[in-house]
Amino acid sequence: MKNKAPSETTTSETFAIKSLIAKGCVLYNYNRPSMVLDRNHKVLAANFLATRLIDNLLKNSPNVFKTLATNAFGGGPDFDDIQVADVKKNISLKFTAKILDNGQSVYLVQESDTQSTELKSPLLEGFKNLMDTSNNFFWETNEKGYFSFISEPNRFGYESNKLLGKSPREIMNLEASNDGELPFITKIALNNVEINLIKADGNVGVLLTSAIPFWTKNNQWNGARGIGRDVTSDRQRDAELSTAQNKERILQYIMGKIREPDEQHSPLESATQAVTKTLATDGCQIFKFDQHGNHQSIAVDGHLPFSITKQLKQGIFKDAPLISDNPPYRFAAYVTKYHNKANGILILWGEGESKKWGGEDLSLFQQTSHLIGIELQHLYTQERLENLSTEDPLTGLLNRRTFTEILERKIKLQTENQDFHGILAYIDLDNFKLINDQMGHQTGDEVLIIISNQLKDLVNTNDLVARLGGDEFAIWFDRISAGDVEKVLSPINQNQSLFSKFSPDPSRPFSLSIGKAEVKGSANETLSQIIAKADAAMYVHKRSKKQNQ
Repeated sequence: MKNKAPSETTTSETFAIKSLIAKGCVLYNYNRPSMVLDRNHKVLAANFLATRLIDNLLKNSPNVFKTLATNAFGGGPDFDDIQVADVKKNISLKFTAKILDNGQSVYLVQESDTQSTELKSPLLEGFKNLMDTSNNFFWETNEKGYFSFISEPNRFGYESNKLLGKSPREIMNLEASNDGELPFITKIALNNVEINLIKADGNVGVLLTSAIPFWTKNNQWNGARGIGRDVTSDRQRDAELSTAQNKERILQYIMGKIREPDEQHSPLESATQAVTKTLATDGCQIFKFDQHGNHQSIAVDGHLPFSITKQLKQGIFKDAPLISDNPPYRFAAYVTKYHNKANGILILWGEGESKKWGGEDLSLFQQTSHLIGIELQHLYTQERLENLSTEDPLTGLLNRRTFTEILERKIKLQTENQDFHGILAYIDLDNFKLINDQMGHQTGDEVLIIISNQLKDLVNTNDLVARLGGDEFAIWFDRISAGDVEKVLSPINQNQSLFSKFSPDPSRPFSLSIGKAEVKGSANETLSQIIAKADAAMYVHKRSKKQNQ
């Protein structure tokens, strides 16, 4: 039984003519009105002159227009000359008509006596002459399913005559094509089917095609005809857009995890988990640089393989990005930056040989490293703000408030511990004002920094050192005797070369006055009492030096 396309389907012949006479196409400016009508005399497509004609008919003689459609569908399947007239309006029109798609639509071309034969010829040849001038791809296959006609140019790089008599399968990429009815051998009408063809240059192209089958009088399949369009560039753009949109979604997801981490993880820990989940990696680790350029791990998801750790220690990631697809681990390392200044390293890795990272993967890694660089800068800024609230900005030592808060907690925690003991040392710089007045404040700041660095060298991990303000310093020595403190402080207390270098007036030499207060767990003293004792001892030391000058 012969298969017929449903009336609502735009099939191959209708599609072909619509494509030819549409605005901007080859026959849009043809010098005769051309149009496609359906059975309800609805205009499916029209060229420029036909549009004007239709407007005139509908305005002046609508009955003529209805009669035109009726007469056209009343003819046979081949071309039929039809003529309609409206005596009252003095309208007489002659058309060449061609029934399309088994009676679903009709193609009409207004003609004159001199143009009738000229028009019928190409149309009777299946519009082949018109097809050849179109940007579309027209084809026919015979009863064997082989090409019997290919329009020129075919847009896929082949010489059309070399494809005649060959199976379309020879130029099809069957693996990439969608499953389903093949348009070239279809036995049903198909509309807008995408198939993948191998172009003459070896690249794969995408053909969007519609097709209808041919049948003999005995209802034997006799081939197919179709019209298609090369949509390779369209699909490439679609793929690029899809890739870009997917990339944007991934980056937004990672950024969301950074900005809104869960309660159990820091923003960067959440970032490493998001990266591992979305970027097809097995692990991710983030390092930050300290002020000296050394790296410190601050977040990790997974376990960084030893081989990669070894390379990290060798400092090779200073030249990142570094990409490796060598088994057993593939990895990518990127230096994270903020305003082109390196602030850390992002490392991603995967196990096995099955998947190698492609260009899109690496592009995502790179953009992720930018996000991490911004977050590292944010973290650095937070730490800096915290440090500014706890540290003396010139020396980097604890400020007075932070020093006293920490020391007070220490003492409260150890009040009932009979073995608890320590020494609070108060330090004042004698004649420091002379340095500022006679040698300048820049020199004075230099002295404060020198003294601060020397005090840092004196303390252990559990000790505290602070600049209380101006030229006053304090040290808490944890679990040390008074005698041991004397030994610890002796190098800086007797640094004559330092004192002489910064003594503008020999009669009033630069030096240090130190007062100490011993703290024991059984003493039950408050911090204020301890500070007062150390301060008093410091002034005793200062007065004794003046008396000995």
